[in-house]
Amino acid sequence: MNDFDGAILDFYKALDINPKLEGTYANLGYAKLKLKDYTGALQDCSKAIEQNPKNAYAYNNRGDAKCELGDYTGALRDCSTSLELDAKDCDRLNSGIGCAESRTRGPPTFALSPAFKFCDWIKQHA
Repeated sequence: MNDFDGAILDFYKALDINPKLEGTYANLGYAKLKLKDYTGALQDCSKAIEQNPKNAYAYNNRGDAKCELGDYTGALRDCSTSLELDAKDCDRLNSGIGCAESRTRGPPTFALSPAFKFCDWIKQHA
């Protein structure tokens, strides 16, 4: 269940068969994120977003990777985009939001989506 190394090998096999298989790069990025390969996760999530610019899961995971790599503004931007695309589940964004908020000082220099602000409000008032 948590064999991320094995999952990565399987995702590469799937990509060898069909490099355009939707969702594979997003899942590959997630597996690399879990193994703390943040640069690899960033690259794979970016490929997933190139394939499908509406992939909220890929934006969320790329945001987590960016945060771990020190790009806190980019992390907040990706988490905000993820929420714009799919505002159903605020909880799955807590790691990216929490990481970026804990490592930045002051408000972001760009407009956050209304859904992002709503999730942040829920987190503060829970």
